[in-house]
Amino acid sequence: MATPGCTVLPFELLECIIELLASDPIHGMGSLKACSLACRSLLAITQPRVFSFISLCSPQQHSNFKLVLDANPSIANHVQSLHYEFIRGRYAHEPSTLERLRRVTSFALVFPRGIYWETASASKISSILSFIQSNNIVDLKVFFIQNLPISIFWYLPHLKVLDIARLSFANVPFSDNFSTPNEPPKLMSLKIDDCTQETWVNVIGEHLYSATPGIAPFLDLSGLEEFTLSLKREGSGHRQPIKPFLMPSQTLKSLSLTGYSNLDFKDLASNLNRSSLGTLKFVELGVYLKSREDDDPYSRITNGLEKIAGKNVLETLTIHVQAPTLLQCLGPSRNNWSQFDQLLSQSHSFPFLRRVDVKISLSNMYFNSPRAKSKLEDTGREHFKRLNNNPRLQFSFELSQL
Repeated sequence: MATPGCTVLPFELLECIIELLASDPIHGMGSLKACSLACRSLLAITQPRVFSFISLCSPQQHSNFKLVLDANPSIANHVQSLHYEFIRGRYAHEPSTLERLRRVTSFALVFPRGIYWETASASKISSILSFIQSNNIVDLKVFFIQNLPISIFWYLPHLKVLDIARLSFANVPFSDNFSTPNEPPKLMSLKIDDCTQETWVNVIGEHLYSATPGIAPFLDLSGLEEFTLSLKREGSGHRQPIKPFLMPSQTLKSLSLTGYSNLDFKDLASNLNRSSLGTLKFVELGVYLKSREDDDPYSRITNGLEKIAGKNVLETLTIHVQAPTLLQCLGPSRNNWSQFDQLLSQSHSFPFLRRVDVKISLSNMYFNSPRAKSKLEDTGREHFKRLNNNPRLQFSFELSQL
């Protein structure tokens, strides 16, 4: 019963207030927990939001969450996003809470460094397999696992978003207890981070491209809209690992490629499906320069962009060059900057382009040198005159520290 003289807020308004509190990335969770203690009505509203994301990264977190589920099993129905770190040692055989979760759509799986899939705790692996079967995973992040069966993706039929880093794959059956789905999952977003191409980028690429003879694809990339590839560790191979990821997609909207000199952008047009040229709106190209002998990045980038000129709908372009020495930015690249400037300023070549960002990252020695920074800033102004004065787009030239 309401207290005389007090206004009773409608339930819908309470939900809006709670939703607003939950949107605060810093204080949101604390506010929700405080509201849940006020009354039963607020508890019913806040509880699904408080438990929508669960992080199990330590033995204590595993134990605490198990106690919560023991006290109120219905809490498991609120968990939609789970960050799970594989715990080794004496905790590896403790009863897992994974088997009690049935409504998770976003799952992050992190292994300790150096752990191999086939040598990990059998009970924990069994829990993970059971969890995958029991939930409709739409968003998956997998980090640091060695020899992960590449066929695991077959058993995630609802998967749309995949983020993988520091993995190695094994071309072995995933589990004898799993029934094989009829089709691979159809991804909309794929991110591959911090890897070398010869260790596993080429391996997974061979199993993605449906045109590879005798190999069935484990992922359907025909509807891929976002692709990010970061080769942060230099490899010795010269194979192009890009085409198997780009060619299947007919609807690519966002593309981010970062790597050393052996990740060449000259063949960007031939690596893309022709249909994607009519949908690709955002491109980010990043280059790590390791030594003075590395090829000039602007030449390779400009050549790649020339091949899609006049047949694209590109709206935003970001170029990021990380160079340990100033000479790599002030040497032969200076003239190529002008070519880059001229190409992008031609309205018929990139008619929809509205934003261009050029970022140069230097080592501490050069970044903290006023003279060096001044030279580079002058170069930016001198060789990007057309872009700077182009009224139809925004242009920025930015220096940062490695």
